[in-house]
Amino acid sequence: MIPEFTNNCSKKDYLNRIDNNRFLILIAVVDKRIVGFKIGYDRYKDGSFYSWLGGVVPNYRKKRIATKLTKLFEEWSASEGYTKIIIKTRIKFKAMINLLLKEGYSLKQLISKTECENTRLIFEKKLV
Repeated sequence: MIPEFTNNCSKKDYLNRIDNNRFLILIAVVDKRIVGFKIGYDRYKDGSFYSWLGGVVPNYRKKRIATKLTKLFEEWSASEGYTKIIIKTRIKFKAMINLLLKEGYSLKQLISKTECENTRLIFEKKLV
């Protein structure tokens, strides 16, 4: 339902990411319909919490759902003792980049790829 996710990972592939890691899964529901989600886990074991996957169904975008999920993600992470959030996205996801900048994330690293639209951007936000 989220067109940006085009990989063919299996359920097992996803579960392997969070296996043996502390993780968080947030789900946005509107009128008993799942319209968005955000998943993160303790990837680096350095006090940061990694925001791995997230998205909102196209018909529900521009309703601040991604912003609300991001804020809840940050609040939970801070309450659990994490000191920062790390998010990796691709340069082609302009809405995500705009959201991160608006919410106070800083660009920390750029990982160039042969196809420019697949260049990765790593953002970070320190938690209070």
